[in-house]
Amino acid sequence: GPMLEVAEYVLPRCMWLSGDNEDMSRRNRLACLGLVLVVVLWPGAALCFSVMEGWSYANALFFCFVSLSTVGFGTDMPSHPASRIFCLLYLFVAFSLAAGFVQKLSTLPHKQNESAPLMGGPLSKMLNPWVCLVLVAVLCLVGAVLLPPLERQEELEKYDRARSMFEDLDGLAQFSGCDSIEAIASLDFCQNADVFKAKLRPFFGPDTPNSIVDRESWTPFGAASFVLSLASTVGYGAHSPHTRNGKTATVLIGLVAIPLFLQYMLGSASMVQAFFAQLLSSCRNTGSSAGGMSGVPATSGPVLLVLLILVAAIWLAGGLVFWTLEADHSGWTVTNSLYFCFVTLSGVGFSNVMPQSLAARVFSQVYVVVGLGAVASLLSSLADWLYEVLASISG
Repeated sequence: GPMLEVAEYVLPRCMWLSGDNEDMSRRNRLACLGLVLVVVLWPGAALCFSVMEGWSYANALFFCFVSLSTVGFGTDMPSHPASRIFCLLYLFVAFSLAAGFVQKLSTLPHKQNESAPLMGGPLSKMLNPWVCLVLVAVLCLVGAVLLPPLERQEELEKYDRARSMFEDLDGLAQFSGCDSIEAIASLDFCQNADVFKAKLRPFFGPDTPNSIVDRESWTPFGAASFVLSLASTVGYGAHSPHTRNGKTATVLIGLVAIPLFLQYMLGSASMVQAFFAQLLSSCRNTGSSAGGMSGVPATSGPVLLVLLILVAAIWLAGGLVFWTLEADHSGWTVTNSLYFCFVTLSGVGFSNVMPQSLAARVFSQVYVVVGLGAVASLLSSLADWLYEVLASISG
């Protein structure tokens, strides 16, 4: 976009930005430009939010990071009109620069078998999708060790406060006078005591911010799950850090984990597209060999259709599995299961409905990795198909 063009022009063409050739030199300059933009834009915006909202600078940095990375836990939100307007401007500028940055990198020539299309040179060969996935798994283990000491105690104290509040409110509905004093027993308060108690418990249910049930969000396994949701930028709103040190650790882990998972998605998308394109091409060649037609390449349309069916199958199958695992444990309906799968595959992640059983929590980790890889393939194939359609129209 125009913003990136201006930023790229003003960045000095220093000697250390040069490469072996023009393409590598431009790739290096764009990488350094992205780093400069992050270093300048992120802390600068955090300083503005800190002043306008009265947040600590650490909280402001955390908010800017989860917004810029599209994780969006939503625990901190601007409340003043001026800061909300500034937030819109910040996101517009940041996403415009990010989109232009990715578009610029994607237009640079790269080898056909390059597994890391946004990177060049030896790094492209080293960071293939499986290596990136292994590194993300290592970061999940780091999170499992680092985050529980920072967040678990705060989580337990939160449950204690919720239980204390529940017991106080529940005690109001157990006034002894309702049973022993006839004049009081006829009052609406006593008549509706059972209704009040029935409506009180769901307010403190496991899928609410006031849960009195230990969701084990910051046990070692819960912390590892959190790192994966952070790396994939799904960022479930019900699972986010609350302590200052926990937020700092989240930012540090996210700075490494998010690019690695993005690289995994891009690389796996290229591999899946190539696999189905070759498969469809082989089927067409086999079917047309009798007529002497061979070597006919598969267009993006059939590949797009196959990937669309694949993603739909992953969505529906995931919903069925989660419903089976959580129906008895947490009372999930099919609708709840499909909703959770949708916000996961779409990367929106604002679900407060989280799996509770161990089997469902383990399955959700596999589902994120497989599902988002398939969605990345679908989006890439959709872009190729739209390009072909527009090219045929203009041609």
